[in-house]
Amino acid sequence: MGDRRRALLVGAVVAAGRGLTFCQQLLKAKLAHTVTHLILEKAITLRLSDFEDPSLHDRMEEARREATVRPLSLITRAFTLARYAISLVGYFALLAQLSWWAVLVLVLAGIPSFLVEARFSEQTFRFFKQHSPENRERHYIETVLTREEFAKEVGFFGLGELLLGRYDALFQTYYGEDRKIAVKRHAWGLVLGLLGTAAFFGAYLWIVWDTVEGNLTLGQMTMYLVVFRQGQTAVTSALAALGGIYEDALYLENLDKYLEHAVPELAGSATEGPSPSDGLRVEGLSWTYPGAPRPALSDVSFHLQPGQTLAVVGHNGSGKTTLVKLLTRRYVAQEGRILLDGLDLREWSVAGLRARISVLFQDFNRYKLKAGEN
Repeated sequence: MGDRRRALLVGAVVAAGRGLTFCQQLLKAKLAHTVTHLILEKAITLRLSDFEDPSLHDRMEEARREATVRPLSLITRAFTLARYAISLVGYFALLAQLSWWAVLVLVLAGIPSFLVEARFSEQTFRFFKQHSPENRERHYIETVLTREEFAKEVGFFGLGELLLGRYDALFQTYYGEDRKIAVKRHAWGLVLGLLGTAAFFGAYLWIVWDTVEGNLTLGQMTMYLVVFRQGQTAVTSALAALGGIYEDALYLENLDKYLEHAVPELAGSATEGPSPSDGLRVEGLSWTYPGAPRPALSDVSFHLQPGQTLAVVGHNGSGKTTLVKLLTRRYVAQEGRILLDGLDLREWSVAGLRARISVLFQDFNRYKLKAGEN
């Protein structure tokens, strides 16, 4: 009967382990999809100028890259911290019967290493955030060297070695600093880890000495040594989980900032203008890109009546594409105004305007979908 119970218990433990792994796998897939869905849902609400903002683009890419890892890691570590915290309550209660000093040693010995890990986790996070432009360019080079649409030109013009060399050079620009941070992190971790270990061994010797002095029995000594050892493992694991939660929170802070990025709603509800015979009218239109020393467009005016054709010709960078983006309301005019059928473009609904305008951009995309869907 006893053997049967033990066999059932072993089977239950194995089944529980497999069930936990199964649930974690499903949770990982579901959580990754949910977070990625939120990121993509936010992306389709962004303005064109938001995509052209390097800081917001880096934030979005970082959030997308960490979406499959950080949320699940945060939840797993939170459960780990809770599990060890519950265990520590029991260990502390037992060690308190020996001495409160044992409890203090158990807690304080692991804190310095935790503080160092937390400090360097934040420093590493800030470092990679600072070097986002280099990582962005490296990612672009990876795309160029591995995508079909670039293969013809890369091969014909012999750009492979050139781009690969640039890829390696970008890596070297920050590898040295990354290495310094890693060396400092592990050096401090080693020193403080050794001090913590020395404190633990001091506590072990204290327990043994109390036994030699006759204050503890051999059974009590064995119990306290086992409890102290298990408590040491629990404290180390709990602080490691807490440090991991802090590191995950840094990356999730980036996700939160991205999702909270304010996107003003495009005003307007009109689907037709009061003067269809007036056509398209541009009056005193000007536009300057953020940080640019001079405007891309300055005081542009013209009138295009129904049935007329207008060709806009100019050098690269003269503002032709900018004008098209303004006419299609991808940008909102900073100065001047654009009227369609006698109504300011800002008063048109987005759907109504899209129904009236068709655009073929010079850098159009071919979507990897069926021909009919394209």
